[in-house]
Amino acid sequence: MGKYYHLLLETPSGNLSQIMRHINGAYITYFNVKRKRAGHLFQGRYKAILVEADEYAAELSRYIPHNPVRAGIVAKPEEYKWSSYRSYVGQIEAPNWLKTDFILGFFDSKAPDVKNSYRSFVEVLLTSEYENPLKEMTGTSISL
Repeated sequence: MGKYYHLLLETPSGNLSQIMRHINGAYITYFNVKRKRAGHLFQGRYKAILVEADEYAAELSRYIPHNPVRAGIVAKPEEYKWSSYRSYVGQIEAPNWLKTDFILGFFDSKAPDVKNSYRSFVEVLLTSEYENPLKEMTGTSISL
């Protein structure tokens, strides 16, 4: 997983390229300063996929936490400390910038066990074969 990361973002202002420039630029600066190096860290462009269907957003929210599991870094999604999944299932408090309501809204957000419902939805993939929901997608590549 050292070569890429996934983000599921809502950008009502249509400023995705600015957001990605900021995220990547800030991280590259941090990384280079910490390791006393210079130059590029990521190769190529980022891939952006417009998600219009709510069900597809929910499916991506299930797929993304499994990346560190598929990479063999952790055994369960909640063991990966760099994932927002732990906030979605109530292991840690969500930071102010993380809005969980949209995804958790698919699981009856008024129910007291909504986070457990979401956990079950995600963890079913630990014991089943699962096809990548991004496999057939054609995305737009935008230069940074």
